[in-house]
Amino acid sequence: MKKIIIFSSVHPWNDTRIYHREAKTLQQFGYDVSLFGIDSASFSKNELKEIHVVSLPKKGILKRIGYWKNFYKIAKEEEADCVHLHDPELLILAYFIKKWTNIKVVFDMHENFPAALQSKKIAGRKIPKWSILLFERFEKRILNQLDTVIFAEKSYKKYYQELTTKTVDILNYPFKQKKVTEIYSQQLATIVYAGAIHEIRGFKEMLEVAKELKGNKVEFQLVLIGEVPLHLIEYSNEFIKSNHLEDQIILTGRLDFEELTSYYKKATLGLALLHSEPNYLESLPTKIFEYMSFGIPYVASNFPLWEHLVNKTESGVVVDPQNSREITTVVTTLLKDKKLQVALGTNGRKAHLMEYNWDAEALKLNQLYEELTEEKKN
Repeated sequence: MKKIIIFSSVHPWNDTRIYHREAKTLQQFGYDVSLFGIDSASFSKNELKEIHVVSLPKKGILKRIGYWKNFYKIAKEEEADCVHLHDPELLILAYFIKKWTNIKVVFDMHENFPAALQSKKIAGRKIPKWSILLFERFEKRILNQLDTVIFAEKSYKKYYQELTTKTVDILNYPFKQKKVTEIYSQQLATIVYAGAIHEIRGFKEMLEVAKELKGNKVEFQLVLIGEVPLHLIEYSNEFIKSNHLEDQIILTGRLDFEELTSYYKKATLGLALLHSEPNYLESLPTKIFEYMSFGIPYVASNFPLWEHLVNKTESGVVVDPQNSREITTVVTTLLKDKKLQVALGTNGRKAHLMEYNWDAEALKLNQLYEELTEEKKN
């Protein structure tokens, strides 16, 4: 049996793309899969079957260097056929694996990382442009030495056209869902957001919308699914308390895929209110496709790429993500108009079944590994 080892020093081992989609798919196609990722308390390993999972304590970047060294040792000692990497910081590991072993190396690009760096801060300061340009050069140099680069978004490709490495699109679409959310049967309107929580992902705007909805006497519940970073915990607790929103806002923390779907099945409306940062403008958020898969209508940022998807599928409404009054007006309209809810949800569900689902991506992933392992054998 051909052996694949999946490494991440940043993502939880049960990350939806890494574990639920890719690792499970490869195991189902007959590969011997081992997965190393960061510990997550949101899922019981008793449900694991054929995939060997090793969870690692979460550490700062300097301490993670030890993980990189161990990953190299593990890949070599276990005689892996292929190594599948998920973090830009592991590109240095990829370099040494390619230099000193005959193991095939795949890099899975979850985001346009140089663009993402433009929104990040270190010690409260933006990362200087010269260091981002330096990383870009380093990244492309290493990627050209690998066996395959996977793009989770088609839009990334235009920034990597000069790569000589084989590339393949394996898009982050959800599994086909069998059951549609029965929006019209919910007594209390439930608004849901699932994903990373941050100011630039619309966290403060969503809290403000909850405040305005309550002030307008709208009955609802806002469920925010994701880990609240330390710098926002005090802010959110104080906002909820001072505006008496304890009964309206639920902060669940990060949930595993199975737990997440239980909330989707009850949701009336989904939110995707990311700000116009460089890394978001040309990336379609997974949460929108997940909403569509459950027949959930949604309110999303009015970026051109997102608006094109919304117009194509007629499954949601776009707004200015930093205008809480506009968002509140649109949300209120959708919550009151049950026919519109059902129409948008049904359209999204149809688009999901016809195009935006994992089935075709799973076949592409299997084909990629068939080719890689065949090359290694020869």
